[in-house]
Amino acid sequence: MKSVEFSGLEIELMAAEVHNIYIQHSGFNRQQIKYLENYSDLPEANKEFNRGFVRNIPKSIDHAGYSIVPIDNKNGIQQFTPNEIEALAEMEHERWSKERLDNGWQFGKIKDNTHKIHPCLVPWRELPEDEREKDRMLVRRIPQILSVVGYSIVRTNL
Repeated sequence: MKSVEFSGLEIELMAAEVHNIYIQHSGFNRQQIKYLENYSDLPEANKEFNRGFVRNIPKSIDHAGYSIVPIDNKNGIQQFTPNEIEALAEMEHERWSKERLDNGWQFGKIKDNTHKIHPCLVPWRELPEDEREKDRMLVRRIPQILSVVGYSIVRTNL
């Protein structure tokens, strides 16, 4: 099947959904959530990281043996298997790390947004389990993210 190309509006709507999911499932305290609540209030760099996740969805979907299709009565929202979730989460971490490194970030034990330092710029196998779970959580939600703009996934490699 031909890969879907998202419009700018679709990318923006899905990026906002990625942000909402992340806020709902992260360990932020109430004061931090209030500050980060609205996608429209995020700094442009943060929005771009969410857009990067969305832009990578077709590649991830294809890698897992799925296609993106319009939602209809034949194909509801499918979910990934646990093995697919693990593989896609690792791929997402690698994509995220590369994007950060390409934007001047570097590894450091304490996160510092001003100086572009992040403790998660390590290989997947060295990532703490709670951080791995953040990637898994986003991967699990890809069908939900796609549904925001009327898409679903279907398995193509039967």
